[in-house]
Parts: sequence; C-alpha cells; structure tokens
Amino acid sequence: MITGLDHVVVLLGDIEAGAKAYELLLGRAPSWRSQTDGAETVLFTLDNMTLELMAPAGASAAADGIRTVIKIWGEGLASLCFRVADVAKMHRRLDRLALKPDPIAEVESRDIGSGATLSWKRTRAATEMTRGVRMFFLELAKERPHSAATAAAPIHATNSSAISCSTRSCRPRSRRATSRCARATSAPATR
Repeated sequence: MITGLDHVVVLLGDIEAGAKAYELLLGRAPSWRSQTDGAETVLFTLDNMTLELMAPAGASAAADGIRTVIKIWGEGLASLCFRVADVAKMHRRLDRLALKPDPIAEVESRDIGSGATLSWKRTRAATEMTRGVRMFFLELAKERPHSAATAAAPIHATNSSAISCSTRSCRPRSRRATSRCARATSAPATR
C-alpha cells in the first residue's frame, strides 16, 4: 500500500528566504515553483523524497488559513505525505482503519518557470485520528524533476539517520561519517 515517504511539507512565512536557506543546506536548486490560490510552494526533489516549502500568498481564505497555522504553531513541519501505488486501495484501507479519509482528489500543479505540469491523486486521513499529524497519501502520475546540484557536495538523499552526499568519503555509515559529510564542501561532486 504505502511505498515510501513521498515528501514533507514545511510552512514558512517567507518563501524566498526559506528557498535560499534550503538551497544552501542541500546544495541543490529548487526543482519546482508554483503558486495556487493562497499558497506559494517551492520543491527540492532528492533521489528518494521531496521537501515542499509552502508560504501564504495573497489575500484569500487559503492564505489566511496558512497564516493562522503559522501564527498558532509557528513555522516548521506541517504534513507527512506518503506515496502509494493505488490511492483508491489506500482510501479503502484508511476507511477500514476508521481514519476518516477525505474523498480522493485529482490535483495539478504548474511550474512557474517552465510551465510544465505535474498531476496526482490524493487523500488525507483526518488529523484528529492521526494524533495531530497531517497525513496525505498520493499516487503520482509521473516522477517530479530532480533538483540540480549547486554545490560541490550536494545532498542526494535522506533517511532516518543520515544524509548522503556526493563525495565518496562522506557516504554516511556512522555519525562520524555524517559529520565529515557536513564538512565536505570542496570535494568533487562524484557519486
């Protein structure tokens, strides 16, 4: 059913400041920028997951909703989004587990720079049933474009304990290797 973590959503008050900070941290450029009614998003897509930055845009109920969440909870992690092979099957499973899923929605996003589109189907479990964690489940129509490297040692992927970067010496196998990775800024970007 769930095939992996697709992306996490981080709410920010200033999308440009957030995009610059994560570009520096990840050593990668944004792979996607979009704006919908009330929200502006920037995506950083790595080998195994995407980081979605989201900020309120304009004056609308959706933008005000994002501002309210930021005012109450502050900037930071907002949602976990899991990838699924079949969203209809996942919806039925969530319903059987009494997680009160939203109806399946078909969603489309257009990149501001290229005009390219992405589409997916998604559902969401009721937040009150997931102990306050906003959980989405999506079935992508096609893969997202990856973020281009902007540094000599860009981050390639993440997992629960370490970050993988380009240099051979900093393939994390331990905490010591992870700290070498953080210091490896002048090494060639090779896999």
